[in-house]
Amino acid sequence: MISNLHSLLSSKWYIEPSVINGMLPMLQSVLAGSEFKVSEKTEVTIVTRTGKQDVSYWDWRSGKTIYPKATEPYVMVNPIKSAIFKYNQACGPTGTKEHQKVIQDYMNDSNCIGIVLDIDSGGGQVSGTAEFYDFLKASTKPIVTYTDGMLCSAAYYLASATNKIVANPRADVIGSIGAMVSFLDLTGYYEKQGAKVITEYATKSTAKNKSYRDLLSGNSETYIQTELDPITDTFINDVKAGRTNVNEAVFDGSTYRVEQALEMGLIDEIAQIEDVIQSLFNTSDKKTLDNNSNSNMKMSNHAKIMGVIGVAALAMTDKGSYFNEENLNALESALTTAETEKEQLTAELATANQATQTANETIASLQTAAEQATTQAGAFVSKIATSLGLEANATEEAIDARLAEVAKGAGANHVNPQGNEKPKDEAESFIDKDASHNQLANQIFNK
Repeated sequence: MISNLHSLLSSKWYIEPSVINGMLPMLQSVLAGSEFKVSEKTEVTIVTRTGKQDVSYWDWRSGKTIYPKATEPYVMVNPIKSAIFKYNQACGPTGTKEHQKVIQDYMNDSNCIGIVLDIDSGGGQVSGTAEFYDFLKASTKPIVTYTDGMLCSAAYYLASATNKIVANPRADVIGSIGAMVSFLDLTGYYEKQGAKVITEYATKSTAKNKSYRDLLSGNSETYIQTELDPITDTFINDVKAGRTNVNEAVFDGSTYRVEQALEMGLIDEIAQIEDVIQSLFNTSDKKTLDNNSNSNMKMSNHAKIMGVIGVAALAMTDKGSYFNEENLNALESALTTAETEKEQLTAELATANQATQTANETIASLQTAAEQATTQAGAFVSKIATSLGLEANATEEAIDARLAEVAKGAGANHVNPQGNEKPKDEAESFIDKDASHNQLANQIFNK
């Protein structure tokens, strides 16, 4: 039994009409209560560089699908080989929700270097498609779409989110960008079963389901404008965001053969799936080479850091270089040593600054004393000059000449008369020998 039959019967579709017609037998069998099984579940495959392949399988003991992984670089191939549905279908097709879950698991595996969406689908439900588009567009790993059949409508919507679209030279048709709705008026069916469908709306619910009711009554304009046109605009805008070189003409919903699709910008290459897988390995190798080259260039720009931590290069991943625990410990030790040395130098600088301040104060004090001594000496010289009858600012030469004259004048060899000599202590009391000018004069006379 299909558990989400309501979502299928009430859905809008990004789909080729031929695919809708192919689904009608399934719907008829479901409505008749017949068992309807389609084997459309295909296995996820991983491919290593050497070409070794491994596929997913159903483990009946755990009741789960086991998805393969590898311990070496590999490409994951995710098949979408049916109409696109949001949820898993009991008749076989895997829903977009489940596709996202599986792909995310491979995105988280560092050994997975890229993903191929192997699509053969004419489209599917609107619901869930845009969400899957956003998921693919946000991928951190390269994703390439490959088709050897149909790549139409919702299927192309998903492909436009990937990094590249490649078509087999024998692929069927590509394009069909647009939206449609296909309603089944089941009134006659239910009446044949003995049921009568009665639908009524509340007095105030005049606009409820109006576009749908108008459509059933033969007036499709409102439904097209309010329902189909907006989701088609979203479809077109998302395709343009993913493929900037696409020709505007493709947005009328036309489909194209492979060569035409290449000319219109709907695909990027015509090749085999083996070429797609190899191109992902080549891209991975180039990225690794570029990362190593960039890392070596960056390391040469940080030779001092490399010298501090004692390594020639840092550890690397596909996202770039990083410090490991040993590098961080070495860097922490170097920073601690540098901080200690800084504290010591700061203390030494403070001591030197204090010594400089003390020396400056001593120099200032000596300069003041010297200035005072110079002032006093000038005053003494001025006093001697005036006592000799000279100007106070007389030069040293003038003072010397005047003293020489005094020494040669009358009384220079004076001897006190006998009996009239004054007592020694009286003479000494008359002359103040300690006066500064007399001391200076004595120095001059005693030269």
